[in-house]
Amino acid sequence: MKLLGKICIGFGLLFSAAQADEALTRQVHQQFIDDYIVVHLQSFKAEAQALDTAVTDACAKDDAPQWQTVKTNFASAVTAWMPLQSMRFDAFEKNSRDLRTYFWPNSRGEKQAGKFLHKMNMSKLEPSYFHNLSVALQGLPIIEWLLYHKDSTLFADDQKLKTYTCNYLAAVTLNLTVITDELLAEFGNGGAARTILLTPSDGNALYGALPEVTLQFYKAVHAMVEMVHGQKLSRPIANELQYLKPKRLEMWRAGLTKVNMTANIASIFDAYKIFSPMIVAAEQGAEIDVAIQQQFADTLQLMNAMPDDFYNALNGDDRPAMWQQSRALIDQLAVLKNTLAIKGTEALGIPLGFNALDGD
Repeated sequence: MKLLGKICIGFGLLFSAAQADEALTRQVHQQFIDDYIVVHLQSFKAEAQALDTAVTDACAKDDAPQWQTVKTNFASAVTAWMPLQSMRFDAFEKNSRDLRTYFWPNSRGEKQAGKFLHKMNMSKLEPSYFHNLSVALQGLPIIEWLLYHKDSTLFADDQKLKTYTCNYLAAVTLNLTVITDELLAEFGNGGAARTILLTPSDGNALYGALPEVTLQFYKAVHAMVEMVHGQKLSRPIANELQYLKPKRLEMWRAGLTKVNMTANIASIFDAYKIFSPMIVAAEQGAEIDVAIQQQFADTLQLMNAMPDDFYNALNGDDRPAMWQQSRALIDQLAVLKNTLAIKGTEALGIPLGFNALDGD
């Protein structure tokens, strides 16, 4: 990972002299960790543990009601991860924790999983080895494939293969709880990531000054909007109706497309509000803050108006109208994304300087 300061210099960009005062900046940084990252990690841990327990029970009982409980717990776990989906720095990237939790799009993993499962190698399911597997074979997206794909070996006629697949699913869910515990240790009191982020200095290997930490956190806000705009919507919806590809939507089999996007934007709106005092403190910052908050509200209003079953709506009789409605949401997300990138960074006195999704 390159130093953020060096990146900014490389792009010929300088931090603004009109920085928020140091005390406010430090307060915002700590709030971002405690009130956003840690809070959502704790929520995800609870949901991941519930999912792991449900999977263990379902594998033992193997009846329809128990598997429905697994699907319900799975949806809750996915929703709990959405606020953290754009966290692509430091402890999240260490040992590929972010990708091992949520590698998507995952068509590669679906192909790999078929071959992996038929080999039925129990040693690779051991916790001491499992984390070494391809990230495409770990995490929430591959669970969706196992639970919802018509060809999933989780419900195979071959009892031996079915049992192995259940053991594999249990290994995935257990792995999620391990990753979350590691992240909570990193960001909790005395944790390595927390210490590095809250004590920028010349001797800090990653962050030499407070604005570099502000940039890293704010990038995660911008990246979430960029992700929903580009990867989650623009890619499947396309610029023309004839190129619409609903099967590129996120978790369309589980019917979680809209739920996921809404959780992304609603939660990152809360994250933005943590930065709001710093933005308001800047010259004309109050106006910028009002504009950004209104754009978040407008985006959520359009998003909430979309059908809950987003995938089937785009395949139904009202397909053209749904495509138009989706394009309106994409346009609104573009407005929000650009305002965050230009006006928001101007008020904070930091440059994005490069695509926030690059992350390095």
